[in-house]
Amino acid sequence: MQQQINLYVLLPKQAKIQASLKKMLFIYGAFIIFLLLISLFDIRQQHQYSNQLTQLQDQLTIKKQQLTLLISKYPMLNPKDLDTSMKQLQDELDIKNKMVALLSEGSGFSPQFKAFALSSVRGAWLTNMVISIKDRHIGLKGQALIETAVYQFLNQLVHQPVFVNTPLELRELTNTDTGNNRYLNFYIATKATT
Repeated sequence: MQQQINLYVLLPKQAKIQASLKKMLFIYGAFIIFLLLISLFDIRQQHQYSNQLTQLQDQLTIKKQQLTLLISKYPMLNPKDLDTSMKQLQDELDIKNKMVALLSEGSGFSPQFKAFALSSVRGAWLTNMVISIKDRHIGLKGQALIETAVYQFLNQLVHQPVFVNTPLELRELTNTDTGNNRYLNFYIATKATT
């Protein structure tokens, strides 16, 4: 005879949860509202980020304009190496201060040469000078990298005490281009009396 053994244990019946239509609509509605809230939060964040981006772009534009203004005002500034540029400016200022200190010691220079030293401008230099005290005539030939340096030199020179009664004017300003080098030739002299 054969016997059968049932190895499966009978589990108690699980209670079936019946989802009614109202419950399902409530769950779907809550899920949709949750998705809408997340979408609204995301839209708000994007708006804030776009406002921040616009503000930062405006600030960048202002900083670029300020940098361009500084570079045009001080052409020797290199925006990629501001430390070296600042050191060059400081070295130039130190040299000028030493020159002024030497000249103010009264080391025997003529007052005209002292005035030339005090009027020096970066980017402009003298190549020839004629000073006639008897004829009250001064003729200065020089070269410059930019036109504003010539006018700045002339302006500083006419304000020196030794030249207050000697009217000076720019008589000639011409461009010279020698391939790699481009500079201006200038001639400053006493104004012709009529």
